[in-house]
Amino acid sequence: PPHQAAEQRKMSKRNSATSSDIFGILSNELPQYDQTVLQQFYQRCSGQILPYQHPITGLFPLYPESDPPCYAGHVRDNIYIATSIWALAQVYRKTDQDSGRCWELRQRALKCMRSILNFWMTQTDRLEAFKEQQSPRRCLLTVFDYRTGGELIDSAFKGYQHHQLDSVGLFVLMSIQMISSGLEIVHTKTEVNVFQNLIFYLERAYRIPDFGMWERGTKQNTGSVELHASSVGFAKAALEAANSFNVFGQSGDHTTVIHVDIDAHSRNRIILTNLLPRESATKGCDSSLIPTLCWPGHATHESVRKSALQNVFDRFRGDYGFKRFSRDGYGCAMETSGTGPHRRVQYSHGELKTFEHVECQWPIFYAFLVIEHCLQGDTKTATVYKRKLDSLLVELDSDGAVPPPWDPSSRQQQQQPRRWMPKFYFVPRDYLQDEYSNPGSQTRRPNFQLGDPIFLWGEAVMLIADLMESGYLMAHDLDLLRRHKPFHERPLDLSRRVPFINKLQDLVVQVVLISESVRLQQMLATFGVQSQTPTQVEPITLWPSKNLIRVQECLGRCDRLSLSGRPLRPIGQLGTAKFYRVPGRTVLCYPLLFEMRDFYLLHDMDMVIDEVRTNLLFLSTWWRLKGRPTFCFLLREDMIRAAGAKQLIAFLTSMRSGWVNDVRVLLGRAQNLLASACVDHLDYLQDHNHAFRDLPALRSSALRNRSAP
Repeated sequence: PPHQAAEQRKMSKRNSATSSDIFGILSNELPQYDQTVLQQFYQRCSGQILPYQHPITGLFPLYPESDPPCYAGHVRDNIYIATSIWALAQVYRKTDQDSGRCWELRQRALKCMRSILNFWMTQTDRLEAFKEQQSPRRCLLTVFDYRTGGELIDSAFKGYQHHQLDSVGLFVLMSIQMISSGLEIVHTKTEVNVFQNLIFYLERAYRIPDFGMWERGTKQNTGSVELHASSVGFAKAALEAANSFNVFGQSGDHTTVIHVDIDAHSRNRIILTNLLPRESATKGCDSSLIPTLCWPGHATHESVRKSALQNVFDRFRGDYGFKRFSRDGYGCAMETSGTGPHRRVQYSHGELKTFEHVECQWPIFYAFLVIEHCLQGDTKTATVYKRKLDSLLVELDSDGAVPPPWDPSSRQQQQQPRRWMPKFYFVPRDYLQDEYSNPGSQTRRPNFQLGDPIFLWGEAVMLIADLMESGYLMAHDLDLLRRHKPFHERPLDLSRRVPFINKLQDLVVQVVLISESVRLQQMLATFGVQSQTPTQVEPITLWPSKNLIRVQECLGRCDRLSLSGRPLRPIGQLGTAKFYRVPGRTVLCYPLLFEMRDFYLLHDMDMVIDEVRTNLLFLSTWWRLKGRPTFCFLLREDMIRAAGAKQLIAFLTSMRSGWVNDVRVLLGRAQNLLASACVDHLDYLQDHNHAFRDLPALRSSALRNRSAP
């Protein structure tokens, strides 16, 4: 019938529309790239960045085309340059007609990153000495001779301040980003050990003052160090990225997994939160927080991030970029008549006042903001900053202060001047008084007019910004770890044994009560407190935290490079709140509080109860790992005999309600709580059986032995 035929035609159209929608979702078509535009990006990279790469070491100079020649190269600049080359390679990976450019670009970035790693491998004596004393004289060098990849011997850098923790954190972070894309930066087990020692180098950044991102230390620029939020932030970001990460990529095994101390990460997070929105004690607000809190660091996504960035925007944003910090004298007309490495290193007392209102403005921060807004999907704001950045570029040809490298295969290069990003814009000496009287009224000049060489760090960041703003480079191409998103919006990385997660509301802290003896267990049972003896928790083994310190001494150890492995640092509360899978056994550690058997304060039950409350609150507040934390409460007969035993029994009885102050707790047997607990794996011990073969496990007889340490 006609009506049935009409119904069939409608159903056919509806099914075809549904099929096309499903096909559109499943096809995942790549965006169509204009080969002409892509060619322009490659010509820009090959004409303004790649010619300065050393053909042997793969490193880049800090002051290209400088007069007199300067052979210094900086770790930080080289990492950003390598990242820009790798970013362009990420774009070329999506096209099949690349003429080998993708391979070449990836290998150029790889060569640069490996040269930095090799440079630090020659400084293992400094890595080892830094474990004992965190002194600027024992730190890793951050400036090198880019021709040889070794230590720089130059009178202009004789007193250079190398202690810059943000550079080490940036290297670890970007190396992991690149390894995630398939680059093989780490080749041998020896290099894995060096990489692990870089993690040890960063773990105590929260308590190590350094010279910061601007390499000058305190605001007074007198050669003194101070604690910087940017250094702590990059260290925290590096620890998060490296946690349980396999530096061999898909080809690695248990011996190439990087281990991070969760307590060290927590301390860095706490100190960073307390430092923000300030950069340091003397600088206060600082534009170095832009790369720290935005790309590439993304050190935190907490509420303090927004206030810190807004503070930077309100105080330092100008028509020519951002000031680094208030009364910053770098590049000012009064600082010195020299250029590049020949600028004056330190200031005299009271000189900072002369730099007020005439600080140089740096366009590179506009490029950072373009990248960040593109990562967040705010293309409208990114375009605004992109236009501001384009208006600040300077054309330089063969008659300018800095001629571009000449390519014999291109006859039109000298006829087509390129546009370069100035390092900063300064107020000329003749206009200083007018600028003092009316800040922001005078026209600034690019640093090229001072005879400065080109700024490769800025060129690299600007190339990434242009790739992002044009839509050729996607967020997942540049940030494979999804660090631009909060933890709760990132996909769970199942390849990592203990991944970081977002803070959970009403987190439950699991509590295991361990009695010294059966007699104590029965005594507590009369009050309704259920506990276990060390024998009853089997096959789970109870360890003191000092055993965990001993087995982790194998991490990063390399006798050929004289690296001793993990420093003898105590395991904190977060580290003892995990179960550990050791080859052949499952281990639960009890906190350091219960190891001091002969310490008189342990006989003060009020102190013990207060410490337990504090530990439970700390776990509930700062726990950021997958799985619940587990607190092992060790009970001895001395506690019942001591004064205050009634308070202890009342406290244990109150825990059955499921709350300790405002912390949710769950009492249970260790075997039952294992399924919901956080479990870490120490698989590297398969090759170090001697490290835990003779370690004593906690037993009832050991608890009653008063002479035990």
